[in-house]
Amino acid sequence: MVAVIALAEIEQRQERLRRALAEAGLPGAVAVGRGFFDRPGSMAYLTGHIPPFISAPFSGDGAGIGLGVAILPVAGDPVVIDTYPSRPDRTPVRDLRASSRVVDDTVAALREKGLGGGPLAVIDGDLLPWAFARALGAERLVPFDLPVARLRAIKSTAEVEAIRAAARVADAGLTAVRLALRPGVTERAICAAGQAAALAAGADFVRYLRVHSGPWAYGGARWPQAMDRVLEAGDYVSVDIIGACDGYGFDVLRCFVAGRASEAQRHLTEAAGQVTAAVVDACRPGARAADLRAAAVARATALGYREGLGDFLGHGIGIETMEWPLLGPDDVLEPGMVLCIEPRLKVDGVGNACAEEEVAVTAGEPDRLTVTPYQ
Repeated sequence: MVAVIALAEIEQRQERLRRALAEAGLPGAVAVGRGFFDRPGSMAYLTGHIPPFISAPFSGDGAGIGLGVAILPVAGDPVVIDTYPSRPDRTPVRDLRASSRVVDDTVAALREKGLGGGPLAVIDGDLLPWAFARALGAERLVPFDLPVARLRAIKSTAEVEAIRAAARVADAGLTAVRLALRPGVTERAICAAGQAAALAAGADFVRYLRVHSGPWAYGGARWPQAMDRVLEAGDYVSVDIIGACDGYGFDVLRCFVAGRASEAQRHLTEAAGQVTAAVVDACRPGARAADLRAAAVARATALGYREGLGDFLGHGIGIETMEWPLLGPDDVLEPGMVLCIEPRLKVDGVGNACAEEEVAVTAGEPDRLTVTPYQ
């Protein structure tokens, strides 16, 4: 669901893609997306349609179930083909075709749009099953991921506000977690409380709400999201909530202590928040990811936690949980980018602390979108 984005903005995205395709000498593109809880990707960005069903094994009559396909010619209107249509009041697509034979109907629509032969751009081709690529003519497909990823990386005002609203939904889930978290309660019960609160606050879905306590809070495992482990007094607890609201993602991590925190736990948690704050403050136009890393190192060193600082800094967020930029050392920040900043401090026997923050890069001060307190 991308109802928060007007049709006019979707059409502007399509026009920017047409210009990029024309400059590359390509007559059109095919964009592929998977279900709303997985990777709707550039197909959703360029059309507003998010596939509503799970993907199935790609074989026989079921080939293509759960995949959405957008055909985007340079000359002509786009076509979206999917197994199941979305609600028309929530999906700004003019030509949305429900299909029980996604592959055959995609090939036919390409011919209809004059794209049956010759080179064809493919967007998010890593989501395209090999058998589907062969049906389209794999030898003529030209990867076109990076140009679209760059378009997606710069969010409009409407997108930034959608992510801000999604962050408030994440806060509702984390608030419920904080209220439920105490010695004697299971990870699973805490997880259920947070998920229910986020859904009640407006989440489309909660992909997972990771509640890892005690010895399991030290690692970076993501699954299982929660177990029947009963929290003990003094357990450090890592909680990560990931999902979407109106088609735009939230990804916020906070750390808690069951019962009374020790001085070492409190100091570590506060230090993690300070390191995150230093990186957020460095999120300004022209800064490189290496500059963000330097800010994290400087603050962690000043606080006495340099050895415990992890390597990972964060990632972009938007329609998908993880989008470009992925904050490689040479990535340069631009106004409109929205990032999840999540440096981590780990001290054996104390905790593995992280305060993940969502921030929009602006022409001036960074715009903090997350509302959940660090402590």
